[in-house]
Amino acid sequence: MNTRQRHAVLFQALGHPVRLHILEILSQGPRCVCDLVALTGKRQPYISQHLATLRSTGLVTADRQGWNICYQLNFSKLAELQAAVATLSQPKRDRTEDETITPSDNNICHDIPRAEVPWRPTVNLELCSGCQSCMDTCPDDVYDWDGALGHPIVARPENCAIYCRGCAMACPEDAITFPNQDEVVELVKQLRVKYAA
Repeated sequence: MNTRQRHAVLFQALGHPVRLHILEILSQGPRCVCDLVALTGKRQPYISQHLATLRSTGLVTADRQGWNICYQLNFSKLAELQAAVATLSQPKRDRTEDETITPSDNNICHDIPRAEVPWRPTVNLELCSGCQSCMDTCPDDVYDWDGALGHPIVARPENCAIYCRGCAMACPEDAITFPNQDEVVELVKQLRVKYAA
């Protein structure tokens, strides 16, 4: 399943008001089915059916606590959704109509080598909690896990899709930064002139 298909499945799971209500409740903390039934005013089999959908997509996880099963949000999946929305809402500045930036295309246009465009993430290890949301949301395999540090590291910066900030949007600690986009846009304009000659 590719990234778009994964995102479509996640968005479909959000496509019901009761499931959204369940997610809102779980955003306050783990709950058992009996709590969800009481808070939604719906019958237990109906809630269980919606929980099964949310669990199958990974948006919700279950944990047995004594006789009860408690349900909680899977924040890495929510971060993946947030990054998908962030990618869609990014301005596509300084592109020609026929130019599309994709991770598989290692340059911003056919004449400029990707290595010359300084668009890559930086992880502030002092802020990073090690939640791995950047690794979970990045479809371009930019990050690796450094077990010694207990944090992700930028292992393949050249894989980062230019102007993509999805991992930074998903980071709950604001530990990921990128270069100034306006400066990169200006540099790309200069490189286009250079390589057009």
